[in-house]
Amino acid sequence: MIKKKKVIYIAIWIIFILYLISANKIIASIKDNNVTEVSTRIDELKKDTVPHSIEVNFQEGIFGSFDYIGWAFCETNFDNTNKEVWIILANDKKTYMYKNELKRRDDVFDAFKEQYKIKGSYHGISSNVSTVGVKTGIYKLYIYCKENEDNYGLVDTGIMIRKDNRGIRQYAWYSSELYSFVETISNRNVESAIDSASVTEDGFRVIGWAFVPDLDTANQSVYVRLTFDDGTKVTYDTQNISRPDVGIAYENDLYNNSGFMAVIPGDKLKGGGIKIEILVKNEGNVYLSSSSYRFSNNETGQELYKEENINKQKDVDTENIVRDDRIKHNIDSCTADKYLVISGWAFIEGMESSTTSIYIEVKSATGEIRVFDTAKITRPDVAEHFNNGLYAESGFKAVIPLDAITEGDNIITIIADNGSMSKASTSYTFTY
Repeated sequence: MIKKKKVIYIAIWIIFILYLISANKIIASIKDNNVTEVSTRIDELKKDTVPHSIEVNFQEGIFGSFDYIGWAFCETNFDNTNKEVWIILANDKKTYMYKNELKRRDDVFDAFKEQYKIKGSYHGISSNVSTVGVKTGIYKLYIYCKENEDNYGLVDTGIMIRKDNRGIRQYAWYSSELYSFVETISNRNVESAIDSASVTEDGFRVIGWAFVPDLDTANQSVYVRLTFDDGTKVTYDTQNISRPDVGIAYENDLYNNSGFMAVIPGDKLKGGGIKIEILVKNEGNVYLSSSSYRFSNNETGQELYKEENINKQKDVDTENIVRDDRIKHNIDSCTADKYLVISGWAFIEGMESSTTSIYIEVKSATGEIRVFDTAKITRPDVAEHFNNGLYAESGFKAVIPLDAITEGDNIITIIADNGSMSKASTSYTFTY
């Protein structure tokens, strides 16, 4: 008799659980906020670039829901009265979609109307979405934006979601350290860029793109190699990110999957600067990009420099350079951390700034003198201030190795070259 009661008790619980599951689905369908499973291949939705922003907040509860707010659009010259924006959850096995009711966002139109061919004001998205019908697993969160039949695109937001018997929550993906990574570097150019590198609560996040010319990026793997100041080198794998904008920029769909993101646990970082290199594995070969970057995280902020943009030292005999009152100049900022970074403007009165080269003479506190070239920066404000268009290209920026200065007072002097070199009549003292 007791055994029979136990069986009945278990059966009642099973029925109750099944009822809850079906009830949840019924309620979610009534609320009309549940995602719908589709057979759509998301690769077919990739075409145009999708400028976007999205913030997601996960909720506890039986519906496995999350709130989000943001905006999205594609460039278009055509009517977008029937514009659609969808949220997509997808992995290798399942794809789920949810259609947004668009919100008016005049601020988005105003912010991007000069930069993009943006049409209309209905670019806002915000909702509460239930995933009660979603199978357990890890999903990527995409935004699909369709302005019209001609202009549409898909973007990987970089957000990943885990669904299991405990509900739904954001999945923190981390790069794996490759202890047995074998380098078989092949001699072939690699196009690449790091768009951002930052230390966040999740860890050290590196986002960019890379590809080997003429090879399909759908078949590639990208790795980042970090070199710390103590000489330690570590290689990590990355997560692939769709980058149709790269394909558009290079006019080749082979590069639409060239995006990557590395998320490296914070406890793996060492103090000091980090050199970042990009490696691409495709068709059995590993290719090393010629572009490398330097990252530093300090009290004044986080800085990322392309190593080839670090200014070169010039072999200049400063003793024979005379001072010239015609050189007008100003140093807007001068900071020292992993590099000495100097920004400002300078020109020779009456001469075209675009053909005037600007150099920085650094005299360290110990008396050593070194000269570095600078990168030219457009400064229309300087031209407007002096009411002379000749000075529109007078801006400069120098990223100089820190060993050019020593503890104490260092002297910085601007040198201008427009056929012959001359020094500014005044110098700056920088205390380090």
